[in-house]
Amino acid sequence: MKGSFDFIGLNHFTTELVTPALSSNTSGWFHDREVATRQDPEWPQSATDGLVMVPWGFRNILNWIKTTYGNSEVLITANGFSDDGSIGLDDTLRCEYFTAYINELLKAITLDGCNVTAYTVWTLIDNFEWSKGYT
Repeated sequence: MKGSFDFIGLNHFTTELVTPALSSNTSGWFHDREVATRQDPEWPQSATDGLVMVPWGFRNILNWIKTTYGNSEVLITANGFSDDGSIGLDDTLRCEYFTAYINELLKAITLDGCNVTAYTVWTLIDNFEWSKGYT
């Protein structure tokens, strides 16, 4: 893929720990990838199953892209943390998520030299589109 694209668009929401493993499935995605994944139960959980807060994973993937693809331009096209709507405006966990993730993004750019040129927050509008079919 090196050199065959103008930029990489990255949606990033969470991180999983990965170890080599063969799946008991005989075909399909889980079999073909030959890994087992897990998340630490201590990581803060969002309202979406499997979407947990792991800010260092964001920086890690940006550095992996830098190393693997020759520091190509990266546009963060979606990043965010869901809730169930019950907390209203007292949204401290989401504030912690964005503070931590944007801090890791800043480190990736300024300390690690990752070529990130855009950042887009995952928004409320996405949920209307997904659940109601709005375009």
